[in-house]
Amino acid sequence: MQTEQPNYALRPYCEEDYQAIAKLIAQTWEFDTFCTPQVAKLLSYVYLDECLVEQNFAQVAICNNQIAGIIMGNSFCDHCALKQDQLRLAHNQEALNSTVEGREVSSFFEQIYKVDDTLLTNTGHQYQGKVELFIVNSAFQGLGLGKKLFASCLDFFKLKKVNDFYIFTDSSCNFGFYDHMGMKCQGHEKLFYQENGEQQCLDMFIYDNSPNHHQGCPEHNILSNSHGSFLKAV
Repeated sequence: MQTEQPNYALRPYCEEDYQAIAKLIAQTWEFDTFCTPQVAKLLSYVYLDECLVEQNFAQVAICNNQIAGIIMGNSFCDHCALKQDQLRLAHNQEALNSTVEGREVSSFFEQIYKVDDTLLTNTGHQYQGKVELFIVNSAFQGLGLGKKLFASCLDFFKLKKVNDFYIFTDSSCNFGFYDHMGMKCQGHEKLFYQENGEQQCLDMFIYDNSPNHHQGCPEHNILSNSHGSFLKAV
């Protein structure tokens, strides 16, 4: 007897999805394991707001009447951030940084962003687009949702004539997915940080879709004094 596969569909992101997506972000990256509930909630808002400000394509996957995944892409040539997203980001950043705990978490994420900047700079390439956010709820993985969402973003890039794009990922993610999708790793950095008095390591990568400037994954070490845990992703 065959197991009935759940039905799923893709549709554009809408404002009513905001709280559900923020909750999915917090759950996926387990913010509550290193933050109090209030700070974890604000952190998920800021994370989502930053992606919304940068994107001009957002598609969600719906399965069993739940949001099962989301992808956001950015075509740089015609990107224009919405004022409401910018204002909400500023408001939530202020709220997050109003406490000592929030400022410590923000500081750790700043280390992440600096490594991302280094990875991008070291490619020596000017890209036309970026995948800003890509999550599939662990409860719905294995159904092909990730490939469908990723394909929808590829279609958007094709429509916008984006010939090359990139995405940041790390060792807490299923980064092998991008290898299977034909993308290439263009850089690798190690971020060392302290958690509960012990040194931890996060391997961070940049992948792109262009084989023409493949440089491999040179490895560098980066030390951070920040305390925190990052991240368990898809």
